[in-house]
Amino acid sequence: MAELAIVTATVGKIARDVALLSQAEVGEMLESLPAKGVGGSSAMPHKRNPVACLQALAAAARAPGLMATLFSGALGEHERALGGWQAELVTIPELVDAAGSALDALERIAGGLVVNAERMKANLESLQGLVFSERLARLLARDTDRASAQALVDDWSTVAVREHRHLRDVAIAAQPSLAGQVDVVFSLEAIVTDLAPVLDETLVGVAGEG
Repeated sequence: MAELAIVTATVGKIARDVALLSQAEVGEMLESLPAKGVGGSSAMPHKRNPVACLQALAAAARAPGLMATLFSGALGEHERALGGWQAELVTIPELVDAAGSALDALERIAGGLVVNAERMKANLESLQGLVFSERLARLLARDTDRASAQALVDDWSTVAVREHRHLRDVAIAAQPSLAGQVDVVFSLEAIVTDLAPVLDETLVGVAGEG
């Protein structure tokens, strides 16, 4: 039963992230392409509610309480406790129902998910290069200790935020010798290339488990 609760909570986590990334101010995902009569709002015609995410989240919210009920039955008296197993009789089907509802929702989310890669890139670029700060610190650490590199990048990041400048420009202004080295540091494509073997290994592992 614990595995069912964990699966339900995991699906809920996925649904939560999809719902948050679907918010207009983020705009990186949609649960599905707009379709007439699906997820519409009675008050705002333009709105599309992530109904499958809603279903998964409702199921995930129920799972912890159901597991708590089952765990409370562990303190049974002797071989046949009074009340504990009777509570399990109604709780186990409810947990199975919650897991089934969550998995049904996940199937619909996975089948219709729309990813807006351009919006993702724009959101990252709006951070003025701060998302690359660790990579910049690793570059600096080649010539100094890690603590000093971290402190330097921290100072530059503060300047970038305060002056609304890109971290790359602040770094080059402070140390012109970095000009020929930082392009790869501030490259999303380089990160994707670096992560490709890790992602491939992960996907192979998932396929093997299936």
